[in-house]
Amino acid sequence: MLSFDVESLFTNIPTLETIDIILKRIYSNEIEYFHGLNKDELKKLLIVCTQESHFQFNNEFFDQVDGVSMGSPLGPLFANIFMADFEEKHMVKLRELGVNIWFRYVDDTFVTLNIINKEDEILNYLNAQHPNIKFTIEKEEKKCLPFLDTRVIRNHNKYITTIYHKKTFTGVYLNWKSLTARKYKIGLINCLLNRIWRICTTQEHRNEEVKRLKIILLKN
Repeated sequence: MLSFDVESLFTNIPTLETIDIILKRIYSNEIEYFHGLNKDELKKLLIVCTQESHFQFNNEFFDQVDGVSMGSPLGPLFANIFMADFEEKHMVKLRELGVNIWFRYVDDTFVTLNIINKEDEILNYLNAQHPNIKFTIEKEEKKCLPFLDTRVIRNHNKYITTIYHKKTFTGVYLNWKSLTARKYKIGLINCLLNRIWRICTTQEHRNEEVKRLKIILLKN
């Protein structure tokens, strides 16, 4: 098991290239208008929303001419469209290099290989495909791999998932004695329990995480 992560994806998305991908996917010989907009009109609007985003720093005004601003409503859309196109272009070669499973959530991928010791070759291949896009790699250790909010455990012919706690996790949540509405405090407990129930595959892991959660919440 491996995880490839794109470094700073949102701020490195090539906006004009992504806009061209969007236009190619929408317009064809049969489709001239999309929600009442022709190709040139939609292109102009997308450029305005991405490359003409003004901001001020040290009393000077700037335009962000590439990449998508963090928090922009178009950020996730552009990231997904660009990465989907990237995958389509290179998946045949990745299969040849030994990729068996490739699942992606925005900039994080969960990957399994059917050829051992190919990790670094695949990483080098990925990083040679586009000047803006650079991947980092995390490898399975002791049959475990952290992926997003989960710890994936390889167990014979199946995968088991449980909660993943980052090394930087401090255990600090909303303090029970804080001047906050009680419903938010109860909501936090419900949210964390729901997270355990959804992520943990086995009852053993659920019990373990609930026990840990009780200790953490008591400290809060």
